[in-house]
Amino acid sequence: MNNSELQFSPFKSAFKDSIPALTGYVPIGLSFGIICQKLAYPWFVAPLISFFIYAGASQFILVCLLLAHSSFWSIIYLTSIVNLRHMFYGFSFLDKFQSHPLLRLYMISALTDESYALFANNHKSYNSLYSFYVSFLCHFYWVIGTIIGVFSYSFLGGFNTEFLVYALTALFLIMAIDGVLTSKYFTPVITGFVCYFASFFLFKKNLLIAVILYFVSMFVLEWYKSYGKKHVIN
Repeated sequence: MNNSELQFSPFKSAFKDSIPALTGYVPIGLSFGIICQKLAYPWFVAPLISFFIYAGASQFILVCLLLAHSSFWSIIYLTSIVNLRHMFYGFSFLDKFQSHPLLRLYMISALTDESYALFANNHKSYNSLYSFYVSFLCHFYWVIGTIIGVFSYSFLGGFNTEFLVYALTALFLIMAIDGVLTSKYFTPVITGFVCYFASFFLFKKNLLIAVILYFVSMFVLEWYKSYGKKHVIN
């Protein structure tokens, strides 16, 4: 699709590109809705959490912490750690999210792993309407999946639906692999594997350390490529 076509059909293009997110968000949202019903929350709690918080894995953590009467600061700490990666996602889109301040605020808050994968190395993401529609549609899929889960609990609640949580992992892996193959930039993948195994063998499987090692390593590599290499050569 060229730029002139995109200007006239940003929603159609966004919907087409967001279909992979649809296939992952509806099952995982359904699973979240069922879990909330199993934990005896009122029917409207799960859709409200999905609409206002929209934080994927953090939502599952949140409902369990609320049920356990955890402190406010414990909830803030745990959800912040889980969503720490989003701070780094945002740096990648400082030049892309240049729309109306309110739309920009929404797109920042609605940035997820899957929408990030859709935006990365995608020239269409420079179109503000396209980016907004992708963010909105992904959010919509998540809320709809949650609502379906809430109202289907009566006949699905007796089944084991834990397998549905892997839909999101599988979706992100497929989109990440597609993005790497498209961009042909393999350094982040290789660095990620090295950091993971370093964490696995040296720090007793502490994956938080692996994440920190990864971001520090990539920061140093990118700094060296754009700034340090020139000074070393000179």
